[in-house]
Amino acid sequence: MSKKIIDLLYRSFDATLTDDEQLQLKKALSQSSDLQKLPKQIQSLRQTIAKAGSFTFKPFFAERVMSKINVAPSRITDVETYFDSLFATFKPVAIAVVIILFSLLTFNLTQTRNFTLAGALGEKKVILEEMVDPFFTLTMER
Repeated sequence: MSKKIIDLLYRSFDATLTDDEQLQLKKALSQSSDLQKLPKQIQSLRQTIAKAGSFTFKPFFAERVMSKINVAPSRITDVETYFDSLFATFKPVAIAVVIILFSLLTFNLTQTRNFTLAGALGEKKVILEEMVDPFFTLTMER
C-alpha cells in the first residue's frame, strides 16, 4: 500500500475526489485485499470517535500546567538529594541539641556566677594566687 493511495482513501471520506483520483483508488482497492479492509476500519473508527463526544479542559488549563512546569525543580543532582535527606533526618536532633546546649550554658553561668564565655563553659575564675601555687598548677596539668 502506498502512502498516496492511503491519503486518497482518507480524503474520500471528507471530500470529493477528482475523476483521476477515484480511478486510482478503485484500481488500488481491486488489487489489494488488505486495502479493501481499510475503509471499514476507518468508518468504524470514525463512528467510535463520534459517539465518544467532545472533551474540554477546565478554564486556565494551560496556565496551570505552565505554573507546575516553572515550579518543578530543574535538574536535581544526587548530592542535593543526599543533603536534603540528611537535613530532614537530623533536623529534630539538631533542635534537641541546641536546647540541651542552651540549658547547660545557662546552668554553668548560674553556678559559676561568672558571666563570661569561660563561665558559660563551666570554667571558674583563676586568681593570681592560685596560678602561683604549685599544688594548683599540678592539678591543672592533669
